[in-house]
Amino acid sequence: MKRFFVGLLIFILCLSATSFVFAAQPINLVVNGQAIQCDVPPQIVNGRTMVSISTAAQALGCQVSWDGATRTVNITSSGSGGSQAPPIQYYFPRAGQDPVQPLVNVINSANSTLDIAIYSLTEEDIVNAIAAAETRGVSVRILTDKSESKTASQSNALDSLKADGIPIKINSHSGLMHMKVTIADNSTVTTGSYNYSNEATYENDEVLVIIHSPSIAQVWDNEFQSMWTDNDNYEDYQ
Repeated sequence: MKRFFVGLLIFILCLSATSFVFAAQPINLVVNGQAIQCDVPPQIVNGRTMVSISTAAQALGCQVSWDGATRTVNITSSGSGGSQAPPIQYYFPRAGQDPVQPLVNVINSANSTLDIAIYSLTEEDIVNAIAAAETRGVSVRILTDKSESKTASQSNALDSLKADGIPIKINSHSGLMHMKVTIADNSTVTTGSYNYSNEATYENDEVLVIIHSPSIAQVWDNEFQSMWTDNDNYEDYQ
């Protein structure tokens, strides 16, 4: 009998140690195929996987706030009118999918910051939306390509935006500033091959991709900031 209890005790201790090893292994959070870094690591508690609600919601393009008076967690999507926008949207102009209005919607959604790195900027509705953002108090910055900035149509657009008080920089390095990126409020980023031009809108094979993700937008805006402050490779548009 004594041997039985000793054996049982050893079994329980081994089982406890094994459970501890499994519990200590990290739990990964992946949202729409994107690995997400969590401020509070996911944990398994009483058989349930617990994940930070702010991390998960922001990865899906939502904003999270805490109302201490009512002890309420409020989650709102970045879509207009409170509707949930898909985390990723894409538009193929040659397939009859208009890229201009979705991009204008992103620009119009900006309340505080709007950073744009674009090779070609001539499409009138997009230029007007950028100007309107500056007028309503959004901090707008534009990076574009030095060679494209010398073309008649683009220089007209840039001169108009500069006259509105928008700071503009061009690359001084030997390569092209070939990005097609707009970042609104560090929460939404657009990319793809789509240039902001009539040719890209109506003639070329292009794609516009819109990503509603604060975590991704922040990484992209960090890169934009690095370019913007690099005085060796970028200079003010004159």
